[in-house]
Amino acid sequence: MNGHLPVMLGEVCQLIEPVLGIGDVFIDATLGAGGHSEAILMSSQGALLYGIDRDAYALALARKRLSGFADRCKFVHDTFDKFDKYLSNLHPKVFLFDLGMSSMQIDNPDRGFSYMKSGPLDMRMNESDKITAKEILNGYSETALIRIFRDYGQERYAKRIARQICKARSVSELVTTCQVSQLIRDVCPPHIRKGHPAKRVFQALRIEVNSELLFLRTALEKALDLLQVGGRIVVLSYHSLEDRIVKHLFRSVSVSQLPKGFYINKDPEYKLIGKDLKNPKETEIANNPRASSAHLRAVERVHSHSQAEAQIVEPRA
Repeated sequence: MNGHLPVMLGEVCQLIEPVLGIGDVFIDATLGAGGHSEAILMSSQGALLYGIDRDAYALALARKRLSGFADRCKFVHDTFDKFDKYLSNLHPKVFLFDLGMSSMQIDNPDRGFSYMKSGPLDMRMNESDKITAKEILNGYSETALIRIFRDYGQERYAKRIARQICKARSVSELVTTCQVSQLIRDVCPPHIRKGHPAKRVFQALRIEVNSELLFLRTALEKALDLLQVGGRIVVLSYHSLEDRIVKHLFRSVSVSQLPKGFYINKDPEYKLIGKDLKNPKETEIANNPRASSAHLRAVERVHSHSQAEAQIVEPRA
């Protein structure tokens, strides 16, 4: 049906399927082509899916793919941080966030995500959004570009690249991905680093265009608040900026917030799970190289807020 392979499908299902029962709500916050959700709906009969995606084209593909489960699916065209607007006070049993770009987005040059193919400087996941990569590259100040490339792309040559972009756009407007890719290649020859020299800049632009990191933190905080006891949140991230947010947030809720040795003890509401499933197997990477950077993290809610009450601990003499 499409060329996108769901990443770490077996590991994701291993974490999700045991806790989903009849009538339980499952949020696929980044539905994409629906590969993960299809497998989960097949094995978890009676579970109800809320599939969310900001990409209308992806949502249409998923709707078609999951048509056999239409009575158990609700499809939402929105950013994943807005999922709570559609739940009507429901408390989901599972949240899944697959933060990677889909193959159908990368491989379509008209979307402007690829530095390997010529296309318009777009990069919008939701094509009705206003800001595009073209507007950023042609309109942002040199200082702003440096910040984006450094903070969102961890680009060591951010100043050099931003300076060259500003110089080039003063002559003529930047309009295609190949223009920018070649400009970066000229400034940073490939021998300087492993991989394509434009990779980090294109990542940074995509994050800026789509406000990805801001939405991620907001969405995870909401998911942690709404998750049922016994429910799980599973996240697949693909670069260190995403993973750092997930790691720090999950760690913070899975340990007591009170100082060690304090005379009041409070059990954490969550526990980390799936530590042995963090990375894709070599066989999967061989079949799907785009899975190589995937990193899986998950938490389970073990107490409600009221259940995780503080307990007085007798101080040591």
